[in-house]
Amino acid sequence: MGWITIDIRCEECDLVTDILIDRDEQNSTWGCPDCGGPMSKTLSAPNFTRVSYVDGTKRKGFSEMKEAVKLEREMMDLPANKREGHQRAIKKLKETK
Repeated sequence: MGWITIDIRCEECDLVTDILIDRDEQNSTWGCPDCGGPMSKTLSAPNFTRVSYVDGTKRKGFSEMKEAVKLEREMMDLPANKREGHQRAIKKLKETK
C-alpha cells in the first residue's frame, strides 16, 4: 500500500489536475469537478534541471571544448600547410580544461 500523485484530464472540458491516490486505484475513473465529465490518467513531464549542476551552470571547460571542436571543423577545410596555427590553438584550449 502506498500513495502516489497522478495527473488526470477531463475528456470533455480538458481540465487538467493532479490527485493523490492509493497505488491500487490507478485504473479507477474519476469525475470532473467542473463539468462532471469522465477524467482519465494523463502523462506529465517531471521537473528537471539542464546540465549536471543544480544551479544550471555549465561544466568547467565546456566553452573551451566547444571552441576547440569549432576550430577542428574549420581546420578540416584548410590545406595541410595552413593547419599549424589551428593545431596550436586547439592544443591550448584542450589543456585549459
